[in-house]
Amino acid sequence: KFESPGNSGVPDRLCVFPGGRIAFAELKGKGGRLTALQTRQIHLLTTMGCDTDVLWSRAEVDKFIETRRRW
Repeated sequence: KFESPGNSGVPDRLCVFPGGRIAFAELKGKGGRLTALQTRQIHLLTTMGCDTDVLWSRAEVDKFIETRRRW
């Protein structure tokens, strides 16, 4: 779980993978939605070259992890 005091809207998870690879993930459940602030933060991270994803299901979480294990 990732928290950044004074920096609201950042993704839920900071994921660290072998080789020093880092990715951010925002987890949303069925019927969930991104706030305008979350959308801005994700856009900012992405434009800075950060690997950032919004994951809507367990299947997407599994795919996210499996894909990054192959980095």
